[in-house]
Amino acid sequence: MRNYLFTKIFVLFFFLSLTINLNAQNVNIPDVNFKNYLLNNVSINTNGDEEISIEEAAAYTGGIFISNDTISDLTGIEAFGSISELDCKGNLLTNIDISSNVYLVSLDCSNNQLTNLDVTKNIVLTDLNCSSNSIASLDVSKNLSLTKLYCNYNSLQNLDVSNNTVLGKLNCGYNSLSSLNVSSNKDLYYLGCSNNSLTVINVSENINLGSFDCSNNLLSNIDISANTNLQVLTCHGNQLTSIDVSANTDLRSLDCYNNLLTSLDLSNNPELSYLYCQGNQLSNLDLSTNSKLSILYCWDNSLNSLNLSQNTNLTKLLCNGNALSDLDISSNINLTNIDCQGNLLTSLDVTANKDLVELNCYNNLLTSLDVSTVSSLSVLYCGSNSLTNLYLIDNTGLTQLDCRNNLISNLDLSTNTGLTQINCSSNSLNSLNVKNGNNYNFTYFNATDNANFTCIKVDDEEYMNSNWADGKDNLANYSETVCPFTIIASVLPENSGSIEGTGSYNSGDNVTLMATPTTGYTFTNWTEEEVEVSTNEVYSFTADTNRVLVANFTLNSYSITTNLNPENSGTVTGEGTYSHGDNVTLTATPETEYKFTNWTEDGVEVSTETSYSFTATEDRSLVANFTSTTGISNFDETDALVIYPNPNSGKFTFNLDNFYEDKLDVKIYSVSGVIVKELRMNKSTDKMSNIIDLGNISVGTYYITIISPKEKITKTIIVNK
Repeated sequence: MRNYLFTKIFVLFFFLSLTINLNAQNVNIPDVNFKNYLLNNVSINTNGDEEISIEEAAAYTGGIFISNDTISDLTGIEAFGSISELDCKGNLLTNIDISSNVYLVSLDCSNNQLTNLDVTKNIVLTDLNCSSNSIASLDVSKNLSLTKLYCNYNSLQNLDVSNNTVLGKLNCGYNSLSSLNVSSNKDLYYLGCSNNSLTVINVSENINLGSFDCSNNLLSNIDISANTNLQVLTCHGNQLTSIDVSANTDLRSLDCYNNLLTSLDLSNNPELSYLYCQGNQLSNLDLSTNSKLSILYCWDNSLNSLNLSQNTNLTKLLCNGNALSDLDISSNINLTNIDCQGNLLTSLDVTANKDLVELNCYNNLLTSLDVSTVSSLSVLYCGSNSLTNLYLIDNTGLTQLDCRNNLISNLDLSTNTGLTQINCSSNSLNSLNVKNGNNYNFTYFNATDNANFTCIKVDDEEYMNSNWADGKDNLANYSETVCPFTIIASVLPENSGSIEGTGSYNSGDNVTLMATPTTGYTFTNWTEEEVEVSTNEVYSFTADTNRVLVANFTLNSYSITTNLNPENSGTVTGEGTYSHGDNVTLTATPETEYKFTNWTEDGVEVSTETSYSFTATEDRSLVANFTSTTGISNFDETDALVIYPNPNSGKFTFNLDNFYEDKLDVKIYSVSGVIVKELRMNKSTDKMSNIIDLGNISVGTYYITIISPKEKITKTIIVNK
């Protein structure tokens, strides 16, 4: 019994020891995806079993490529001490231990979730890419053979590359670096340090530099005079007020947008092909020596002129947001894209640019645009101009059209079978034809804010009503058949008259328009698109198209003239030509020995004030009447002299009861001072109430003067028969 028990225990111990021994010979690889990769690699899993032995791992000298495999744990990599390459980018790694992989030449662990990385044991490493992680510090002082280092998109605040003297490519962009010393890296030919907090960068020792990206930092100056091999310079998003590229004669690409540049000298850069200088303060840009220029972005500057006559290789031009009043692109026949929106262009000739695919001339001062020769045009943005016509019949490849905020009255898109986006809102449309066989593919349609619009010709009115009901005004209808013609008319100037006869008419109907001026206006003519079509107030024609007419009226003007009575008795201001409704003020000023009497028109008194104001409604001729003061003094309108009736027909009674002197002289004068009647009276013998008959005297104003030895009194007499 004892022997049996001993034998059983021995056998159990033997198998347990065997199992432990076998497990000890396999690599622990807890991540399923990592293990599956290794098992499926016949160069690693040489015996084809379900485990990777320590011997298999140690014997493998190749590379491990496990990118984008959703691996979160790289435990087991330490067993592969002889591998030369490790590519584990695009996984879910938070930690990686490569201290045992001392023969690593290339490591790519980018796009993971690493917060730290120790490469101090990997002294033969030449290529390191740890970009797009969350690494806060990185020690590469032991990696003397490093030629390529990509550590961009991390959280680095410091980076010391002074020991990496053979480094050729360095990208440390998108970190939090406030300083960077590359003076020891004399073999550097690519340097990317963008999107940090650098205020200074010295590249004077990096004479082999061919590409330099220092964009989006805090740099106010960069000196690249020693970098004569530079071909690509990217320095946008800094605080540069100037940049000297005169020594960089081989420069091919210059990206300096969003700085504070007021000038840019490119006369020594004949190889320049790409220029991005938008978002600066440039008022001038001389490109006459840059004949190889292919792409030019110069938008949002202060350019008021741009000469592109020498840039015949130009394919893309973005000069929007400047102050250009003219743009000559007739020499740039290779252009495929033009964006010149937001300038002051009054005209734009694209007839020579037959390869144009996209044209954006939005928000200018264009009154016309001819794109009939540009058959390759696919995208056209010409909104917010003053276009009255847009002919697109020949642009059959058009897919997007934005012509909103213009003065277009007719738009035919029946041949534009590829159109998917249309915005023709806020125009003066009275005719729109989108029956092009492609309505079912519309992704945007807007024809609203066209006040006199009643009909849109379409492929399927039911479909358009169901899908694009909000793409038209309430008064407009979708129709698959011929739309009736709309006759629209307006008056110019506003409120100068009225019009009868506008509306919708069928083809062949007789149309009669009648224009009636309002008070103060005279009808001038009928015009259509500023061309005179009739001078008759009643204009008749046959309806054969939509028409938009204007009844033009002219505001009446009047001649206001004056005369003096008598001649040379005074002066008058205010006469002249006045428009209907103007306020007229005539002011009379008497000469010496005259006094103003009144204003008369056709012999009828209209005012006794020296300043006479009225509204101009007709031609008027007025007389300013003055009275000579010679022999007439002490003009008095008191009750000492009573006259009745007054006004009269030339026959009146005057009473002398209030006079105390016996002898009185009575004289009657005209306004010109001529005596028309005189008599002498004696208060003691003559009656105090006397009738005077002036006979067949003219209508007008007269003066009666009573003279005694002690006084003299004058009164006005109005003769109005």
